[in-house]
Amino acid sequence: MVLRNESDADSTDRDGQATGLPHRRGGETQEDQARVERQHVATPLPVLVVEDNRDAARSLELLLKLIGCEVRVAFDGSSALALLPEFTPRAAILDIGLPDFDGYELARRIRDQRLPAPVTLIALTGWGEEEDRRNSAEAGFDHHLTKPVRFEELSELLERLKRR
Repeated sequence: MVLRNESDADSTDRDGQATGLPHRRGGETQEDQARVERQHVATPLPVLVVEDNRDAARSLELLLKLIGCEVRVAFDGSSALALLPEFTPRAAILDIGLPDFDGYELARRIRDQRLPAPVTLIALTGWGEEEDRRNSAEAGFDHHLTKPVRFEELSELLERLKRR
């Protein structure tokens, strides 16, 4: 269970849906925000992509690199976990239907790792029923996106993570 205070209220997207991301804190000036934005432009966001469809994984990797992400790709859960000792992502984009164990189990295992920084887990899957979304939340995912995803939606999410 995560305890939050009122200053941690979630932002909402343009459809009024909670994003799970905090509002900008009070007291930040435009200069503060500009400084943070300049810092983040120079620092690539480390992202782990786990997708068993190799073409989809490589396509997503290329798109993420175009928006300034540092990307590692794994095609199954075991390979993803093997990357974690040397690569700490700020975001992990996980398919649910993986060949060795599913993305729910991978999310749990990533959450169990003692990583130096928190990882935002994003389910990117063809499974979009309410039960699938509930299972994602229970497994520790922060966001659940369904395929085909609008790349703008994913890039906006990653851009908000970068600014945190």
